[in-house]
Amino acid sequence: MTSPPAPDGFVVITVRDVYMLLVDVQKAVQGLLEHDKTQTARQDDHEARLKTLEGNRWPLQSLAVIVAIGALVLSFVPMLVR
Repeated sequence: MTSPPAPDGFVVITVRDVYMLLVDVQKAVQGLLEHDKTQTARQDDHEARLKTLEGNRWPLQSLAVIVAIGALVLSFVPMLVR
């Protein structure tokens, strides 16, 4: 079925034109939703790795403080022995 000719200076937009544009918009939204799902999964993975790294970092600093205190105590031992 063809649309009737448009009078001079007017634009005719048919229901089919609107439908085709709506289908294009729907496909674009679906693509964005899929992209969002993959980004969310990547972000969750990234967060898990960061938490693991942060969890491993604090014991090393605590160990460094304990070693420093131990070295300080050992440096005073000769003074206490005299």
